[in-house]
Amino acid sequence: MTMNSQHIKILLVTAITFLICIAGQSQCLKPIEEYLDRTASISSPTGSKVYFMEYSVETIPADGSKMPTSLVHSKVYKSSKRLSFKTDDIEIYEDEKDKVMIVHPSKRIIIDKPSKTANAMDASEVASIQKSILTSAKVLSCNKIHDNGSYILELKLECSKEIKEKYKIDFTNITFDLDENRIRRVESIFSKDHSLKRQITDYENLDFSVTNVEISTAKTVVFDTNGNLRPRLKSYAILNN
Repeated sequence: MTMNSQHIKILLVTAITFLICIAGQSQCLKPIEEYLDRTASISSPTGSKVYFMEYSVETIPADGSKMPTSLVHSKVYKSSKRLSFKTDDIEIYEDEKDKVMIVHPSKRIIIDKPSKTANAMDASEVASIQKSILTSAKVLSCNKIHDNGSYILELKLECSKEIKEKYKIDFTNITFDLDENRIRRVESIFSKDHSLKRQITDYENLDFSVTNVEISTAKTVVFDTNGNLRPRLKSYAILNN
């Protein structure tokens, strides 16, 4: 699995878990349900529109595991035909013709044909997941609190038996900012027989109306007009798939 698909999987699992666990009927959940309805109605960017998402994913392994705790900060820009995905260790650029992956720890540049991963997080796909969920969760608590000048909802949910068995996720904690009308954090707590203990996704920025941003073509990021590697990538090896 590539790093790109791994990050997409993380986001999809988070989305699935979140959508599954908020299915319960509760007035406290109404702002979040309305937020999901609005988000699901947003189509992929068209024309000159650019979407931006900035988020961090902390993955905590199960007790006794040799896996280290990881924290990955990501920035994603997406237009109708191009994608830019950046973390500290990896950069991915994709357009209609090429997909370029820059792996900094190993100093490698992988050039490939474009894939469908750029569309993996379309709102329509998340919406289809939501519609496929027939089970509901138990609301353990739902509290409105004042935090650093903002009013937020803190929800603690127990997922259904079906979800526990299928995804090994027992509980989900959700933080929703009532002033900004958006999700701040989703925390998934896994079953004891899962390789992970917890996974925390912090949504720092989500903007569907970015202006004055142009996403470069994939190869332009790597090569100059003469076809040479750009200075910051001079020591990197090139692999063509």
